[in-house]
Amino acid sequence: MTTNTSDGSPGDVRNVMFGLFGVAAVAWVYLFTSAAEQMPMSGDDSMLMEPVWTLAYATTVLAMWTIMMVAMMLPVGAPAIIRAVRRANSEPQCPGGVSSGLIFAAAYMSVWLGFGVAATLLQWGLDTADLLSENMAVRSRLIASLLVVAVGLYQFSSLKRGSLRRCRSSDERLSGDSGRSSVWALGLTHGVSCLICVWALMLLPFIGGLMNPVWMAAAMFLALAERIFPKGDDVARLSGAGLFALGSYRLAIAMH
Repeated sequence: MTTNTSDGSPGDVRNVMFGLFGVAAVAWVYLFTSAAEQMPMSGDDSMLMEPVWTLAYATTVLAMWTIMMVAMMLPVGAPAIIRAVRRANSEPQCPGGVSSGLIFAAAYMSVWLGFGVAATLLQWGLDTADLLSENMAVRSRLIASLLVVAVGLYQFSSLKRGSLRRCRSSDERLSGDSGRSSVWALGLTHGVSCLICVWALMLLPFIGGLMNPVWMAAAMFLALAERIFPKGDDVARLSGAGLFALGSYRLAIAMH
């Protein structure tokens, strides 16, 4: 009798990867298209309308944050989702490879959808206090500079290092009798670790404008590089040093 220790079905891995990056690509196309549509033709910010926080507008903002989280965090979570697919053939109680990937991804993204709700509330609070510009960026250069400095410092924190270590770990194992519920629990756990790890980076779009795809892409690539590069801790520290330097430079200019 032989034990199945396969690394997972290549077909399952391929299908899930195509699905993940296909969904993320659609989300990015939507974000780029929306950003282009909202940019005034003359370059005059005064042409942008001041938002009115009705229920319909709040729902639109929440939908925007949901799409942003799919675009940014689905690729970041891809390594862990693929591990869930490969685990399917090595642990008997685990559901099929594609099913495991979908369950894990749904649980993981539910955490980030919760972050989207919190970000919507934060945007509402900042907008109500007149702290956001028409481009949905922090209006005060001083506050924006301090925010960049704070994000840079967080990259050096023990909380960041511990959560990044858990995000990079491949030692996750199922527990309990129900494979599906265990995969869901693993997805939630990974989502929470990922949230603790990169929540600060997800605030960077508030600096360049919430619909600025350059800042969104920068945050995503930093978060992804921390996970897939062999020395992810060094990537985190390097990005932290860069953000701290950028924020300090901006702060010096803002105070003059």
